Amino acid sequence: MRIFLLIVGIVLFYATTSAQDTLQVDSTIYLEDVLILSPRVEQKIMESTVTVEKIDAIKLAYSSGIDVYDGLSRLSGVHTNKGSLTFTSYNTRGFATISNARFQQLIDGVDNAAPFLNFGIGNMIGIADIDVQSVELLPGASSGLYGPNAFNGLLYIKSKDPYLYQGFTISSKAGWTQSEPLGVKPLGKFELRIAEAFPKGWAIKANVSYMQGTDWLGANYSTDRLTQQISAQQPDFDGLNLYGDETAINLNPIAAKNAIIGNIYQQFLSYYGNDEATTKNALSLFIDSIQPFIVKRTGFREEDLLVNNKAKSWKADAGLYKKFGHNQEYQASYNYKIGYGNTVFHSGERYAFRNVSQQFHRMELRSDVFNVMSYITKTDFGNSNNLTALAALSNEKFKPTAQWAPQYLTSYTAQLIQTAISQYGGSITNVSKEDIILANNAARDFADIGIPAVGSVAFDTITQSIRDKYFQRGGAKLKDNSAKYFVEGNISLAKWTAKIVDVQIGGNYTQYKLNTEGTVYNEDPDGDGIAMPINMREFGTYVQLTRKLWQDRCIISGSLRYDKNQNFKGNITPRLSGQLSLGADRKHHLRLAAQTGFRNPETIAQYIYFPASSGIILGGTRSNAERYGIYEGGAIKKDDWDKFLATKDSSYLNPYHMNYSSPERLFSVDVGYKTLLFGKLFIDVNAYLNLYNNYQAQVLVVSLDSTRHKGNFLPGINSVLQGQATRPTTWNAYTNLDGSIKSWGVGLIFAYFFHKYLELNANYSYIDYTAPDNIPAKDIAFNTPQHRFFIGVSGRQIGKIFSYDIHYRWQQSFLWSSAFGTGQVDAFGTLDMGIGIEIPKSHLEFKASVNNIIGKNYVTNYGGPYIGRMFIMGIVMDVKKIDR
Repeated sequence: MRIFLLIVGIVLFYATTSAQDTLQVDSTIYLEDVLILSPRVEQKIMESTVTVEKIDAIKLAYSSGIDVYDGLSRLSGVHTNKGSLTFTSYNTRGFATISNARFQQLIDGVDNAAPFLNFGIGNMIGIADIDVQSVELLPGASSGLYGPNAFNGLLYIKSKDPYLYQGFTISSKAGWTQSEPLGVKPLGKFELRIAEAFPKGWAIKANVSYMQGTDWLGANYSTDRLTQQISAQQPDFDGLNLYGDETAINLNPIAAKNAIIGNIYQQFLSYYGNDEATTKNALSLFIDSIQPFIVKRTGFREEDLLVNNKAKSWKADAGLYKKFGHNQEYQASYNYKIGYGNTVFHSGERYAFRNVSQQFHRMELRSDVFNVMSYITKTDFGNSNNLTALAALSNEKFKPTAQWAPQYLTSYTAQLIQTAISQYGGSITNVSKEDIILANNAARDFADIGIPAVGSVAFDTITQSIRDKYFQRGGAKLKDNSAKYFVEGNISLAKWTAKIVDVQIGGNYTQYKLNTEGTVYNEDPDGDGIAMPINMREFGTYVQLTRKLWQDRCIISGSLRYDKNQNFKGNITPRLSGQLSLGADRKHHLRLAAQTGFRNPETIAQYIYFPASSGIILGGTRSNAERYGIYEGGAIKKDDWDKFLATKDSSYLNPYHMNYSSPERLFSVDVGYKTLLFGKLFIDVNAYLNLYNNYQAQVLVVSLDSTRHKGNFLPGINSVLQGQATRPTTWNAYTNLDGSIKSWGVGLIFAYFFHKYLELNANYSYIDYTAPDNIPAKDIAFNTPQHRFFIGVSGRQIGKIFSYDIHYRWQQSFLWSSAFGTGQVDAFGTLDMGIGIEIPKSHLEFKASVNNIIGKNYVTNYGGPYIGRMFIMGIVMDVKKIDR
């Protein structure tokens, strides 16, 4: 900490004593046809008609994380959720999830999402850090130009142009992570980039990136996932990061009374004069006083099930480029990318993604007037598995519940009776909570006899056999060989219409081929062994008009887009925005945007059938869900069923009307003001209001009538009431909520450029929402802290060799709700630091960074992993092309 304070002090002193050297307003330069008004503020950002933020490659280079994505947490309004070391999810403007389909990530126009997931899996399969030119963030709806998935925000990453950034770059990083569950673990990363332009317009580019470390671990073993209470020794405990303890077993001592008495009466004979009949009669009375209760199997820790906890990311890409035409105004390119890795994914369950791979083929033809791009994405989920299913099925292999439960019940009952006789004069009703804990511990230990120890040959053999079998077929393995085919074209008519209005026209077509062979999607509902891939198509087209007025001080832009998915009616999304530059020097920029957005249910929300601990997750399209009869009044809310069980009040059995899934819609108004004063002070203030209709959510319901899946009986409430089943089937169903949901927020961005040696950056964001009283907060899953702020200082080339970035970010505590569970996420703040030392004329730069200097572990989502400290040292060799 002393070294940290010393560095800050030296930098502040040097910067304040060099104020006379600060850049003036007239020090504008040009870079890639973008006017730079100050060291870090671009003209196109200042005059944008919508809210947009940008980070350049230089600032990203000094971020304190292991990859480029870690630097995005510094942006205003960005909420980050870390599911693992290599998988970070981003969100803006609320309604966040780890699997965030409302937020789109594009790399050179290519959607980074896995086709069957419909959301990006972080930078595990993404872009090499040393190939990033810039990152732009558009918070809020961008459906008018980018289509249905750009609903709550868009992240656009641009790679380096091989014509502009030639030469080769080698980057090597090594360090360690430190967390409470794991201690200190090594971390390493290597990257290589080569780019070269040749005569006659040819160019090539290639990147290789490899990272390996030990993943962050979910290690909360004392909190109950459903009640949020510290209750690890209760019979019905369901540990937050324990797996296999999700299934509730309803034990009724009275129903098993004779068997229990027969097993335990001999140990109580001495209390009743060694008279068998008297002893059995007394035990019968005791058992009658023990109420039915719920018990759950003993769970396994996350670290017990992972085999290894290695986080890996290997990715490579290569591109061939050709410029042609009279003035080389046309450019054609082909890029191939492949990514491969391991991570832990957090959604309704925890999943070990192992040997996941994704391939991209991208082709483009573009000019100043038009561009046509097409890409293909293919995925293979390798040996990925569901940790919850793995643990539950392992428990059944180790010792079936039909054997385990009677052993537990016998021991538990005997322990309570022994306590009642020895300590409370024979009164079973006087036993305390502590006595129940002791009885549970003893009974669990007794029932668990014979279960192999973690790490033993028997344990490893059985768990591996389940990993090798597919989920929903007696195993835990997930399968995916899905693909996405995409083509888009855009043309600008400004060359011919600019005197009146700039016109841009475009369109795109997408086809999905979803193939999970029934492990995730509902490809074989009849169980006949024929799992046909699901094909889905959608297309969109748009027109955008832009007009500049009043000596280009005023920019007005409007667009109209139409999209159609084969499963839903078409959607029209208009958008109107404007920007006004005021003042003699045009330093004051006002903007206003009103737009609509829509979002088709993601592929999972349409077609999934997935038994989970929360219930069967069911996609809400009619073609997928109608056969189960739970929509349009065929179910009741799970909460109402629980109330009925507690009160026996039949008024709680009112049907709940769920609609089949349909597109979600949004109307948004966004206002903002930007200015750059004195060439040093940058201010951006923005505010927005969003109105959501037909909001898509997952709702827990219980089916009224029985149904079947693959020939298996799925009981409903009526079967339970008629005594034909013990519990009805619970569904976690995708649907659209009635009523309007409003969200709003404000953001403030502040930057002061004292000197290139010292830049002060700060931002603050506030967000909140309201919903109709009949919609519970857990159904909405807002999952976003109201207050967040960031403050940092940075500088470049101090003494022509030293650069640094130091910042602190903080977020308020908030409620997290998902299919995994609902609970509070504590507030946290992290202090991060990165430095670089460049050796003149050597092409070498040495870097070091510390993430979370304070070191206190934190979680970003309920049930997520503990995030600790990360320390990295690295060396970069960047050799530019030498002119021939």
